[in-house]
Amino acid sequence: MQSIQLCALALSFCACVTPQGMKDVSQKHTTNMASLKTGVEKFRKALATYYAAQESRQRDAFISQMTARDFDQIVKTQLDSLDTKPALPDRAAPDFIDAGVRLADQRGFWGRHFDFWVDELKGDSLEAKRSALTERIGALTSEMQSAHDPRQTALLKAALGALQRSAHESDDDLTYPSVALDLRRQQKNLDGQLEVLSKQIEAMQAFHGIIDQYLAIDATIDGGKIAEAAKAGASFDPTLFKDAMNLVGGKP
Repeated sequence: MQSIQLCALALSFCACVTPQGMKDVSQKHTTNMASLKTGVEKFRKALATYYAAQESRQRDAFISQMTARDFDQIVKTQLDSLDTKPALPDRAAPDFIDAGVRLADQRGFWGRHFDFWVDELKGDSLEAKRSALTERIGALTSEMQSAHDPRQTALLKAALGALQRSAHESDDDLTYPSVALDLRRQQKNLDGQLEVLSKQIEAMQAFHGIIDQYLAIDATIDGGKIAEAAKAGASFDPTLFKDAMNLVGGKP
């Protein structure tokens, strides 16, 4: 019976209580990881916005480059025509208006042409885009050769001619679409790395959440209750259970 009392005394001084300082540090770490997760997601969005803006600049630069080339050609045509026809002063204003309309139309055309190279054709590089264009030309050629309706044949021929003109564009002409494709690859690679980091942080958050749960549990032993149990055990008279004592060889 004395051993029971000693054990109760020892247990009365024991308690599985997590120090408050450790709890505070753990909770602060949880908050820091949540802030890190938020920061990573914000950075991903900022990168996407930045690269979208850079790609838009490439598109605008391409349109300006090609429209300027068209403008030079319009001016050259107008100058050449002065040598082959009599001066017509009354045509100056209409010619100027026509040139403006043509340039406005060309801006739209070159914008769609940029999108054709960057978005419509398969592949993530200019070389891959050219291969996809070659395949498309081959498929369209076969379709045109098997067409029987003259109107359909004419439409296919026009579409084929546009693709073939695109195929003859030099790498210099396609500098801006090529740069846009490079930017897309960079953004994709960076975003992929940040996505991995984000998932790693999520795993850390889940793991640390379990740690926080354990630290929040105070398995404190009530010394008073243990003392009462020890006292009751010490005062227990086993002779009250004669049958049990007979079984274990005790004396009633």
